[in-house]
This record gives sequence, C-alpha cells and structure tokens, in this order.
Amino acid sequence: MHKWFVWNLDPHAMLAMDETHHPITEVSLVQLVDRVLDNVRRARAKGVGSLTFGGKETLFGRGGRTCRGDRPGDGHDADPREGPNPLGPGQGDGPIDVRDPSRESDARAGLKPTIPQPGDAVFVPEFYAGRVVLWIDEALHLPIQIDLYDHEGALYEHYEHHDLKVNVGLKPIEFDPKNPAYKF
Repeated sequence: MHKWFVWNLDPHAMLAMDETHHPITEVSLVQLVDRVLDNVRRARAKGVGSLTFGGKETLFGRGGRTCRGDRPGDGHDADPREGPNPLGPGQGDGPIDVRDPSRESDARAGLKPTIPQPGDAVFVPEFYAGRVVLWIDEALHLPIQIDLYDHEGALYEHYEHHDLKVNVGLKPIEFDPKNPAYKF
C-alpha cells in the first residue's frame, strides 16, 4: 500500500521553492496569462515593444496560432543590500541579471539559478520577459504552450498544457486536504 503524507510548508520557503521561479500559490494558467497581459498593457502604454501573430500551427494535436511579444530590456541596477527588498514587487518584474560574469555564465549554462550575493550589482528588468511566445489553442482561446525568454534571449520559463480542459465541475472539497476520499 502506498502511503501519502501531507507537509505544511510556507510556499515561499526554500524547500518549497527549490528550482522554481514562483511559489505554488502563483502557478496557475490564470496568473500566467495575467502576467503576460500586464506586460503587454504596460508596453503598449509606454509605446514600446512589438506584438505579432503567426500562422496556423498544430501543437499537441490541437490547432492554434502563435503570438510573439518582444519587450525592451529597460530596467534599473540595484544592490541586494539596499532597502527592505530592492528586488521585490514594484521594483522590477523579470528575471534579475547578476552582473558577475563568473557566475552569470553558470546560470546561462543552466547549472543553477544565479542568486545575488552581498556586494553584487544586479539589473532588474522592467518587464517580466524580453520575449514571450504563446501557442494559442483555436478552440479554447487559451495558451497551450508559453515560452518566456530573458532580455538576453535565454529561455527562462517554459509551460505546456497538453490536455487542457475547462469548466470540468470541480468542487471546493476536491481542494481540501481533509477530503476523506484522499485518505491522508
């Protein structure tokens, strides 16, 4: 018999955030689309960037179109030692770029995320991604794949939704860890 266990973790704790960019509380299709649309709206308001739509394609057996948005690499330099949190909300939206070439090359090679250390100079981009490519399902009008690139062209995040279904009738009890059907 397989035993299940429940952990009560802070979603921002090191263990819960290991090798991720977002806590579990921020990983929904709705939040991802909102993040992309917010960047599109802000770029349009500033009159920067571009948005292009591609031709029809098939992905995961579904018909759709591609959409690509490119944003400038605007942002600001920050010191991780400043303020309560110079890298937090409202002070940059995208992946930070540590200005330490010896560690930056490791991050670009995919070895480990580059984490700023005291004394590092970091660049905090204004927009979440330098480029975003979405594959929009033509029947659902939702993204079935999203690729987000940093402002130097490196893939930063990749999301796929192979069997996306909407309005499936889930009820609150299905999200409750005390649900007896889960036998926790």
